[in-house]
Amino acid sequence: MIFRYCFRLKLFALETINNVFPSPPWVHVYTDGTAEGSNRNAGAGVYSVQFQLSVPVGKLASNFDAELHAIAIALEEVAKRDFCKTALLVDFQAAISAVTGYDDKDDIIIGYFRKGNESWK
Repeated sequence: MIFRYCFRLKLFALETINNVFPSPPWVHVYTDGTAEGSNRNAGAGVYSVQFQLSVPVGKLASNFDAELHAIAIALEEVAKRDFCKTALLVDFQAAISAVTGYDDKDDIIIGYFRKGNESWK
């Protein structure tokens, strides 16, 4: 029963994505980050039909760090390519809020995306 419910949710999510961002012309780019115990040995991943990336983030990095890193490497890769429209699909609300809701005083987020953050390695 639960499996069927989860499967239906997944189908609904994919249908919604395809309705809002039809491919083509949209390129779907999925990001994810994870860490052991939420705060060590983090990694970041990016998936698109056009490319796939996975990188270690750091031994002392958190889930949050990994999620932001995944967004950063996705944006870097998208910038290298000649896509007309890109839908960046992120599943971590805190990372979405950090990227879209920062103000000019939030040096942590701005610094991360301007030059990267190596402090947790």
